[in-house]
Amino acid sequence: MVCKNLKEIRTAKGVTQSHLAKKLCISTMTYSRMENLESMLND
Repeated sequence: MVCKNLKEIRTAKGVTQSHLAKKLCISTMTYSRMENLESMLND
């Protein structure tokens, strides 16, 4: 599952959700929801 892989890769690299969210120009809450399958990006 893609979202599970996101979290596993992120934690293995020692990267925070906040850091990735900033790089993706999205809020930390949006990134967190992506990892938890609560929402998906529309585009």
